Order: sequence, then C-alpha cells, then structure tokens
Amino acid sequence: MGLEKIGRFKDTDGTEKFVYKNDKGVIEITWLKNKSNTDVFCIPTHYYCSLGCTFCHLTSENPLSKGMKPITLEELTEAFNESLKFIDRKQKTVFSFMGVGDSFMNKELIVDFYETMRTESSGLALATIIPRNEFKYFTQKVIEGNIPLKIHFSLHTPFSNVRQKLIPYTDVSVEEALQELCNYRERTLTEPMKKELLKCRRSADNTEIHYTIIKNVNDGEAELTELIRLGQKYKIPLKILKFNPTDGLERSEKEDYWFERLIEEYGAPGANIGSSCGQFTKKYYLNLSEGEEKEFSEWERAYRISQ
Repeated sequence: MGLEKIGRFKDTDGTEKFVYKNDKGVIEITWLKNKSNTDVFCIPTHYYCSLGCTFCHLTSENPLSKGMKPITLEELTEAFNESLKFIDRKQKTVFSFMGVGDSFMNKELIVDFYETMRTESSGLALATIIPRNEFKYFTQKVIEGNIPLKIHFSLHTPFSNVRQKLIPYTDVSVEEALQELCNYRERTLTEPMKKELLKCRRSADNTEIHYTIIKNVNDGEAELTELIRLGQKYKIPLKILKFNPTDGLERSEKEDYWFERLIEEYGAPGANIGSSCGQFTKKYYLNLSEGEEKEFSEWERAYRISQ
C-alpha cells in the first residue's frame, strides 16, 4: 500500500513504537510491555484527529481545522505485519484501539482487523468519548462473534456541562454514557464471554472508565466527590491516566490524594503507561513551537533503535 517506515523507537519504560507514513499521513503502532504474558498493541483508527478535545496534546491547538482520514484494513494490516517482524510474540495479545481519532468513527476497521488477526488467546479493546449512540453495532458484533471486547470510556470530568467544553464532539451526558456502558456489559458479559476475557486479561469485566487528572481543570473536591458517587452507583472500574502536559495545562499535584480516596471509596484505580500515543501524528501534522520541536527531536534521537 506504499507505506514508508519512519522508524522503530524504544522509550525508557520499554514501550516501543513502530511508525509509518504514506500520502494520507502517519500510522503509529505502540507496543506495550507488561509483566504478564501478554502483548498489548495501541493502534490508531485515523491518520489525524480533529475532534478538538481541549486537553489533548494533538488537537487542542488546531481543533476541527484538518480532516480525519480513516485508516483502512489493508493499510493497518500492512503496518502491523511489518512491525511483527521485530517482535518476539508472547502467547496472549490485546489489540487496543485508542490514541488518534474516536474508535466509534471507524468501527468496521476495529472488528475486521480483529477477525483478521484473531488467535486463541487474543482480546480487543477500544477507547471512546462516546460521540453518539452506536453501542448497538459493537453489542451485536460481540454477541455474534463471541468477541472479548472491552470498552474504555474517556470521562475526564463527572460533570456534563464541563465535559462538553473539554470534549466538544460528545453529545451525550455523563450519566447517559455510563448507562450505555452498563447496558453493554449486561447484554454481553455472559459466563462464556468472561472465560474469553480471562484468556488474555486479569479481569473479566468488559467496561472501564478513564480519567486524567489535570490541575485546576478537573481535580477539585467536587469532581472527586461526584466521581465517587458515580462509581458507587454504576460500579464500572476506573483507571487514572497519567496526563502529558500541554501548553497551559499541567499534571495535578492531587493525584496521590485522589488515589487514596478512590481506593477507599471507589475501588482500586490503575495508572497507564508513560509513553503517549500520537506523538508522531502531532509531529507530522502540526506546526510545533521551537521548544516542542526541540523536545521531540531529542526524544527521537535518544530512543530510535532502527530506521
């Protein structure tokens, strides 16, 4: 399909990136290392994201000004198979669609790619801001194909009016979205499905909430109290994500306090990897500031392990 390999990169936490480009843009596949016998691949659905989430390091400075080109099955398969040449595969695999674009906007790619790459011990995951009510498609596919699909909901604030400003593309309230997740879980999480999920995961739950704590944006006492209330009501597992600072936005100093409260009153949260998805997408699409350009160039030189 005319893909050119930009390079292979390894970060300090062991995370590796395989980056390709063609005349449409960049495909960045991130391979996560963990202690279990599982390979996790973070995979994009689009060449660019123009949804304009205000805390996103990729699109906040240029919202809605560039088109979003969906990645095709053929293009993604070529990039992934090329990456596999450099990977000592583990027994278990999770294909995780998150990072560039909303997964619900290229849903056929997700299911088709999984069916193409599926093995006896492989799972599927996607992240979404839930821009519209499209759970019906995935619910049907999961039931028909016995697909162990876990859905990660990008929440980032428990208040709908604030979330609309942070994530302008979303058009559902927080509680509507959480109820959609509960409905999906209720319809799909059968005993056979739990067994499928446990083949490549530690938990048999197929829903999860993601929350990034940002200083003076969503780290207040009111946010924490409401988040705990929602957790107690809907009982959806929560994962706290490490925030990668952007211009004007900082990582909150209250993370430790939030963890203590959430562990006690919500349930033990987890933390994500240090390497962010979309680094190369930003580099090759946006005009970086002098400081950003220097920082990225230094990272690229330090962690490149092959062309």
